[in-house]
Amino acid sequence: MASLLTPESVTQITTETTFALKSNQLAQQLLANVMNLPINTALPEHSWLVASTPVGKGGLGIRDSTNEACISFFCSILRSIRYATDKITFKDGTEIILPTHHKDLYADWQTSNTRIFTTFRSILNNLLPFITCPDEIISQQQKISYVMTEIKLEGLQRKIKRNLASEKIQKYLEDVTKPDDIRINLPSMLSGTTISGTMNISRTIPHNRPNPKFFRLALHRMLRTPIPILYNKTCCQNCKNNNNTNIDKYGDHIIACHSKTAAHNEIRDSLATIIRNTATITNDIPTENHISLEPVGLTPSHPLKRPADILLYLSDNEQTKTTKIAVDTTFIGTNSRSTAELEVSRSLMTDKVFRHHEAAENKKFKGPNRPGTPGDHIIKELNDNNCRILPATFDSFGKLGPAITDFLYGPNNEYKTFKRNTETLHAHAKQAIKIATEKNRVHSLLTRANVDWTTKNGKTSWYTTSYKAKTPSMWAKQYLCISMINALGKHLHQGIAKALLQTKNTSKLNTAGTRQDYLSSKHRESASNASPPTKQPAPRSKTTTTQQLRNRNTDRDTVGREWRRAVPLDNNSQHTRAHTTRPPSTTHPASQQTSTTRPNGQINQNNQ
Repeated sequence: MASLLTPESVTQITTETTFALKSNQLAQQLLANVMNLPINTALPEHSWLVASTPVGKGGLGIRDSTNEACISFFCSILRSIRYATDKITFKDGTEIILPTHHKDLYADWQTSNTRIFTTFRSILNNLLPFITCPDEIISQQQKISYVMTEIKLEGLQRKIKRNLASEKIQKYLEDVTKPDDIRINLPSMLSGTTISGTMNISRTIPHNRPNPKFFRLALHRMLRTPIPILYNKTCCQNCKNNNNTNIDKYGDHIIACHSKTAAHNEIRDSLATIIRNTATITNDIPTENHISLEPVGLTPSHPLKRPADILLYLSDNEQTKTTKIAVDTTFIGTNSRSTAELEVSRSLMTDKVFRHHEAAENKKFKGPNRPGTPGDHIIKELNDNNCRILPATFDSFGKLGPAITDFLYGPNNEYKTFKRNTETLHAHAKQAIKIATEKNRVHSLLTRANVDWTTKNGKTSWYTTSYKAKTPSMWAKQYLCISMINALGKHLHQGIAKALLQTKNTSKLNTAGTRQDYLSSKHRESASNASPPTKQPAPRSKTTTTQQLRNRNTDRDTVGREWRRAVPLDNNSQHTRAHTTRPPSTTHPASQQTSTTRPNGQINQNNQ
């Protein structure tokens, strides 16, 4: 804060600067308590950088008082000068000119020696590089004149904060003295698809309330802070080579070593739900029944293979030959590439993150590499059947890959600066990439869904019952973020429990995140040294009351209710759960049996 003020004003506000720094320390202590870090543990520099980054840039949006005070002061005085010297214009076009005595108070702001104006002029000169001006405005005097007379005041404070945060992130990425693992993964940590996407979300919907343990572990991943239970080095006995590899304190090894099936299925189902509810708005698929999970029969030579996790049967389109989209979800580990020659784009994306996702996507474009399953033949048959391959990769921080980002948000994304390397791919894989990147492909699903929803229902119509998710894209992002938190948190939770259960002499920490918190109930009795109770429990009665049945099915019923409240409902159609059953073949979905959802969230196969 002091660096943005004039020298003669610094000594007069020393207490305010101290207060701002103390406010930041209290915010960091609050975060440390939420993550169960030891008492008086200071957050690392990169953790506070991510936490203080605005939500629009992928951070937690915790306000940095040292910058917030100056930006708020500048915007409020600028608004006062504009209103007093010019006029006040309302949204309906009404204009009000203030009396002359109001104008006289602010007319000499450029020359006045009043402390409020000297401070304003100093902050203006320092914030000018972070204020976006038209390209034809070059000189500093022209920029000042534009800011004071023409710039749009609405949203100015938010834009300055984002530009200032981008400058900080840019400097951190280019600083070679910073830790390599942070510089490599910082764009993924700021992905905005985990904790930051839940900062403005309706908690009245049960689906929007994730498990606290999963939320805490996802917060550890986002801020890249040590997980308390993993402070002491423990050996992993779950590795395939069984070489007693030490588990790092961030959980990177557990993510790579533990089975990723549950996390994969969680994101697969959430993507299927999002696509089902938005693609029908844009008419990319005729109905909600034109989507299947893990269908068979896509490749005639290998009819039992399932190359697609999600299969979309597209509507007729004369501009493209593609009739189906095969979405293949992939959970990739933590990026551990070298930081040598790190290339940073204007959108703060690095080439290392792009190559990390590109390597996983290229594997999908090349096809499976297993005995008896030639990948090039499978990819060739998919291409011949006009089926577009869409790899949906997500890393251990929740960052989505280039292909699925293009499909959901459009080609104008943060990956657009980098070009894909296809030199090592076979001819059929190159053809698959060509189909996936053709001009008339289906992309910008969420953006087009917003436009089509507004066109069909009007600007005042909400997509959900909550004002915090008024558009399809807002709901889709929130739904994906909650699913990503559950997937990553549960994956880490189960991996830590398995690692601790197979490790002897694990020390207990004096924090809330102790060993017993990560052990499931079925393992606690065998893992503890407590003697068994002397009195055996009474045998379970063969008769079950209605209340016992209701309590027994609470979890299953909650799953169904959470989904029904989280997914927006349309009066003209009936939404079904993402967990559709696997169809016996790839015949047209209209000729197959459709699935309906029972009240408890299970699937009931009946002919409609």
